[in-house]
Parts: sequence; structure tokens; C-alpha cells
Amino acid sequence: MNVHCTILQKSHRRTPLPDDSVSQGLRRLSVIRTLEPFPRLRHTVVGMTYAGDLTPTEAWELLHREPEAALVDVRSEPEWMFVGVPHIADLGRRLVTVSWNHWPGGRNPTFLEDLAAAGVTGGPVLFICRSGARSRAAAIAATQAGIAPAYNVSEGFEGDLDEHGHRGGNGWRSRGLPWRQS
Repeated sequence: MNVHCTILQKSHRRTPLPDDSVSQGLRRLSVIRTLEPFPRLRHTVVGMTYAGDLTPTEAWELLHREPEAALVDVRSEPEWMFVGVPHIADLGRRLVTVSWNHWPGGRNPTFLEDLAAAGVTGGPVLFICRSGARSRAAAIAATQAGIAPAYNVSEGFEGDLDEHGHRGGNGWRSRGLPWRQS
């Protein structure tokens, strides 16, 4: 199978990658169609492990534009209950909640099966967690399993720690995107 994949660079030029650099699980990606509206994409497809990082605002725009896109919150149940969750019902969608880790600890060994049971079998799919670490791992795992394109919401729901050890300077909530608390 002859595959030609392209990545967007910060200059917005398309640079072809040699066929042998495209991994088996990514041969079905339609990266360029999905990425073109996001010129400020923070993490391009370097290394071809997942489709890339989107800011929360870019994620909202993709969800708004792509009717097949799914948002998957990979945090734990206590985080969903006590911190809140993105609210995408106004887009006619439901938030998918599948934990990357089990609470109080340990990787969820049935993560991919849980995704499929929740109806997430193709992309585009956007993964979000507290700050972008677990969701990046989930995007990589989904891509390797053929669920693509898979994106990481880079700032997560709560955002990064500030100089005082507090979250909230960036992230989904801080950007003023819809969310709710149970």
C-alpha cells in the first residue's frame, strides 16, 4: 500500500513524509482535512503517534464544525463529580466519559474496550483530562488502535499549575467554554 502523509508545520507549508515513516496504524488517517482549519496547532504530527494537540478553544471549534467528532473525558469519576465536566449538549452531543486510570490508581486495562462500548470507534476524537497528560496518552493509544484522528486537548479541563501550585490559569473552564458541575 503506497501512502503519502503530510504534516503541517508552523509555516503552514505541507511537507511530505516518506512512505516508510508512516506507521501501520495511521495509514487510514485523513490528517490534513481535519487540521487545515487550525493553523495554530501546537503539536503537529511529528513522530506520527497521534493527530496533535489542540487548545480548548480549537477543540470547541472542531467539535462545532465536525458533526462526527467526539469529546472523551478520560479523568476519574471523582474528578467528573467534584470538579465538573465539559458541556457539549448545545452542540447536540454527549460527553463520553472513560477513565484512563482507575481511581485511586492504576491504568485502566480495558480503556480501548470501554471506548468502543461507549460508541467511540472512529474519529475525529478529542481526549481531555485535567491538564493534558493522560489525554495525550489516551490519544496515542487510540491512534495505535486505529481510532483516528485522535487529538489531545493540551491544557485539559483545569489547566496547568501556576507558580502557587493552583490550577485555573488556562484550560477548558478558564477559557470560558461551556461546562457543568454535578
